Amino acid sequence: MGVALASWLVVVPMLGGCGHSRQEVLDVMYLKMPECPVKMLSYKADELWWPPATVEMSYTVPKSCMDDYLATQGVDDLGKPSLKWPSGWSGSNGDREIKPTDPPFPSETMKRFKLRLDASRTYPIHSFSTANRS
Repeated sequence: MGVALASWLVVVPMLGGCGHSRQEVLDVMYLKMPECPVKMLSYKADELWWPPATVEMSYTVPKSCMDDYLATQGVDDLGKPSLKWPSGWSGSNGDREIKPTDPPFPSETMKRFKLRLDASRTYPIHSFSTANRS
């Protein structure tokens, strides 16, 4: 059975509050977790604002569940991701060489979301917005 990893960075500017549960944060931002067993890897909400200015989550779910979840979020064609990793591309960014197997996210993001990718596998990358355009 395949496994899917989801990572979110949601940004919504608003004012004040703290001490809210994860479910309260998800509700106020119109975000919904997949309806299947979720193994939460990391979760952090900005406690200085209400609703939070940012929410970051990463979690693991069965692939079929993530496919269903992406479909409910309006990702029309799961068979045709916008990108894939490893990309097969190489190049450079300033003086830094970029190899096809370099992670698709900056190392800080990889650490924060506890992302561990295996370059011998292919990962689809889908791009979409939530219902409230978060």
